[in-house]
Amino acid sequence: MSAAAHLSRRAVVAGLAAAAALPTPALAMRQPRVLFICRFATVKSATARELMRKRARERGVGVKVRSRGITPVDHLPPAVLQRLISQFGIDPAAEHAQALQQGDLDRADVVILFDTLPPSLHKVGALDWTDQPSLLEQFEPSMAYLEAHITALLDRLAKPPA
Repeated sequence: MSAAAHLSRRAVVAGLAAAAALPTPALAMRQPRVLFICRFATVKSATARELMRKRARERGVGVKVRSRGITPVDHLPPAVLQRLISQFGIDPAAEHAQALQQGDLDRADVVILFDTLPPSLHKVGALDWTDQPSLLEQFEPSMAYLEAHITALLDRLAKPPA
């Protein structure tokens, strides 16, 4: 079994477990607000933002998605950007990187962390996706991870309250 296939299965299980912890009834009355956070706001969180927007549109799931960076820096290599556009039809550079503020965390219903928050910021119940492989160094496993986790999250958000 290849490492990518093994990671993909493990990613699906982890994504399902993380999504099961979301508070669905509170989100049933409006579109949930999802916030992806990574260190620089131009690779992991921006890619996740655009992939989730695309998958949500394809499935007809209403969701508001944003991304922020702890210390925004543009470091998405042009070759990786071209690959994301050609293979997935997403452009992480579609929005400028923005710095994370406490207000962003307060307004979000679902927060996904690709990096640990600094001590000055906090969000109870944030989902930990810090084990995602590097998109720059392990493109296929990284995208398989995002696909699995985003699918599980959308499944949870689309599910009517019990």
